[in-house]
Amino acid sequence: MNDIQTLPIGTILKGENYQYRIEKVLGQGSFGITYLANIKLQGSLGELDTRISVAIKEFYMRDVNSREGTKVLTGSNSGIYYNYRKDFIKEANNLSKIKHPNIVKVIEAFECNNTAYYSMEYIDGGSYDNYIKENNWLSEYEALNNIVQIGEAISFMHKNSMLHLDLKPLNIMRHKNGYLSLIDFGLSKQFTDSGEPESSTRIGAGTMGYAPIEQANFKKGEGFPATLDIYALGATLFKSLTGITPPDASSIFNDGFPDDVLKSKGISQGIIDLMSWAMEPMKRKRPQTVEEFLSKINILLPNSNKEKSISLNNNSRELYKNSEPTIKILEECNGFNIRWSKNIHSHKKAKIRELIQALRYVGDKKFIVGYDEYGGTEYKTQIFSLGDLSSHYIRFLAIGENTDGCFEFNFTPGFIFNMIQSLEEWTSLPFRLASVDELRYERSACPEYWGSLRTLCYSNGNGLKYVTNDNRLHELNLNNWRDEFDFQIVCDSKEPVLITKDRFNYPYTQPFFCELSPIGFGFYKSRMSDSWNIRVPSSPLFIRLDENFEKISNITVWHYPGPGPTSGFDYLGIIAEKNSNKYYFRLESGKFELIDILSEEDIREREMWT
Repeated sequence: MNDIQTLPIGTILKGENYQYRIEKVLGQGSFGITYLANIKLQGSLGELDTRISVAIKEFYMRDVNSREGTKVLTGSNSGIYYNYRKDFIKEANNLSKIKHPNIVKVIEAFECNNTAYYSMEYIDGGSYDNYIKENNWLSEYEALNNIVQIGEAISFMHKNSMLHLDLKPLNIMRHKNGYLSLIDFGLSKQFTDSGEPESSTRIGAGTMGYAPIEQANFKKGEGFPATLDIYALGATLFKSLTGITPPDASSIFNDGFPDDVLKSKGISQGIIDLMSWAMEPMKRKRPQTVEEFLSKINILLPNSNKEKSISLNNNSRELYKNSEPTIKILEECNGFNIRWSKNIHSHKKAKIRELIQALRYVGDKKFIVGYDEYGGTEYKTQIFSLGDLSSHYIRFLAIGENTDGCFEFNFTPGFIFNMIQSLEEWTSLPFRLASVDELRYERSACPEYWGSLRTLCYSNGNGLKYVTNDNRLHELNLNNWRDEFDFQIVCDSKEPVLITKDRFNYPYTQPFFCELSPIGFGFYKSRMSDSWNIRVPSSPLFIRLDENFEKISNITVWHYPGPGPTSGFDYLGIIAEKNSNKYYFRLESGKFELIDILSEEDIREREMWT
């Protein structure tokens, strides 16, 4: 924040009824600066400093105004400035007339320093948004009760012909006793009895994820649009129950309501339907009044779950702090729910759909686990297989990478691992390499095919292997990794692996032959510690190693450049980077083994040999 734009600490502002001493800056937006201030009382004995704290909002257009001392300057944009300032004063006065337990109390509105101000109660309990983040998400019961509080405040505003227009968890304050107050009325709009906005300025577009499509295009003559705030109520409930910012309204319009996110968290269908109803892209299909919306909540509340559906341990919560939510487009294909990665080309989608349609159900599998984020018990999943058609569909998909159809590739272990991990990233489905006992040969092939058959797979307890046509297992020699192999792909569920900043819904997707593996989905927990320790391209979680790395590669076959012409070798593992050094880690028996640390200069010298 630029301190020159803000009032100096200690500045005295004279209102209509009170004087205020500025103590600190609380925040600054495009249209205003909010300060913490103490009220100064004037009496027969002179001025008296009090400990009564208030918040003061100053009208200040960041892109228009400047400051000379305490005075606000407008420059050549004075016309724009004074129009918005007039609306600011009018809406502050309107807000001061609205008295509701769940609306921040406005003390007074006044003008000085060539701008306008209003003072209001100061709430020191923190924002509702921060409260959600601290708890990752809330139980159904708590979330619904909170929405009732805010819904009643919005209903009261609507009865007084006023819209909030920027309802979201960040604009809700939580008192220390758990009570909620609605704040920040910078976009709010007063309407006349005829349903027209009193001020001439356009309705603000609101915040992505919380504003419906039509908010940015509202025109006079459309009446009092209560459904704008109702949409935001539903979106605020979505954030409360998931900890995730809702998808943009245009995404819901094009791709449907993301009920899969809510189902994966165990949210009851009635509450999912409630949110979907409030966040309908078509405004006529939403509840038309807040009372209608709240009446449905009152029906659902008695049977709502008072416990969170899933709890995270402290180690998991620490990992998620700096990760970003991954909300992607969902599509149903042959019973599989694909969560498409962003910016995936339609041509590639078509190829992947054909691959998914070729998957066949091959049975259920139970895993007994000792360590997972749910506490560790029995885990059951459905298994689907591409069988010996895997190489055909992957070749088909790889060729689709190039429009001229001339894509050069070989089915080396590195290529196979990369394609499986890419397939997981594109769809969020838990694809992996087949184990020895899952190999299926059903197609009729020429004798040459069977004679040279070498199928890459894994064997429980023995790691990566390959199988020849006589069903014998062989060690995989990565020094000959350029040799081609056949392979088979299986998928452990029809449901996508949900990846957000707060959680994911699969502890793993295959038995442990080692805790870290390039052949299954990347979320594995080390049996030796409580750390999540591996990621895949679609995951925001980084591998937990002993160092804090700036960059970590995918698990595949990498080349270690040796100090001589014959001392380099290929290995299965990762490359991590920090301080311009590369760390070469080999994957051995479920652990990362450090091979070497090389500087950029070391690498340049060694690459001369190769």
